[in-house]
Amino acid sequence: MDIKDLAGIGEPLKKLIEVVSLGFGKIYEPHAIKKNAEAKAIEIKTIAEALSIGNLSLEKISYEDGKLVMNTVNNNNENSNITERTIDRLISQQEKRQANIENIINNAANELKEAEFVSSEKIDEDWISRFFSISEDITSEEMQLIWGKILAGEVKKPNSYSLRTLELIRNLSKKEAELIAKIADAALSNSNNTKYYVVDDREFLKNEFDINFMDIVLLEEIGIIKKGISLTINTSTNPIKDYFANGDLCLFYDIQANVPQKSVNIFLLTTAGKEILSILEINPNINVIKNFASKIKSNGISVFYGKVIEKMGTQIRWERYGEL
Repeated sequence: MDIKDLAGIGEPLKKLIEVVSLGFGKIYEPHAIKKNAEAKAIEIKTIAEALSIGNLSLEKISYEDGKLVMNTVNNNNENSNITERTIDRLISQQEKRQANIENIINNAANELKEAEFVSSEKIDEDWISRFFSISEDITSEEMQLIWGKILAGEVKKPNSYSLRTLELIRNLSKKEAELIAKIADAALSNSNNTKYYVVDDREFLKNEFDINFMDIVLLEEIGIIKKGISLTINTSTNPIKDYFANGDLCLFYDIQANVPQKSVNIFLLTTAGKEILSILEINPNINVIKNFASKIKSNGISVFYGKVIEKMGTQIRWERYGEL
């Protein structure tokens, strides 16, 4: 999908256009897109920087037969050659950056085209500036898809991704990104999606996800998880029903009245960890459900599992598979 095709499609895409316009002025408004003009603007924008590198002064700049023509006060051939090479390099760099940004915006548009609702809240302009500053240097298609999801998520609900999280994602190595994807598949969310946990079972994590002790240390160092946390399954004088989810698999538990509390050692995902998790495709794993069930099941606590059919806020409709 091209940005020029977005006009009149719906509020989510209109808001995306507004956000992009804030980052780049009028250049992305559908009626203002002119590819030739964009190319010329890129060239002109880089001239001043190129001239300063070559120690030259600009006498005349114009377009002749569709090509940029530039005259300088200093006609030293060596300096002129350096300047021309510098201009070529800078133009190429700017064109690549422009292409990177456009790919990310188009990915965001594809994410939003099926959205039914977006918040009317404005996105912070500092966030917009930082996002596009980072986006211009994102070159891989895989990462451009992720940054497109981030932009779409922020359009839907501003403040979904902090500036700290943007910087964290920007600086991730390939190994770190792959490790985060692994830990995401091992994570459980609570019923209102405010917290995400990974059961601190080193043997299970190693056997099921190939996550070892040093991986856990690394995840804590880069700010994805917190270690040494205990999750308490609350009890009451009244029966309690609640659930945890791993992707579209869910674990329901029924607690009878006056049952002793249960505690499970966990890794708690940080704010950045939760925000990153929201843009990843979680691969549900029944063994994650079964392992957690084994930690909390006891006399007075019954555990069931099934598949999420529909989410409605903190409520879900689910298909029950059986008891664990």
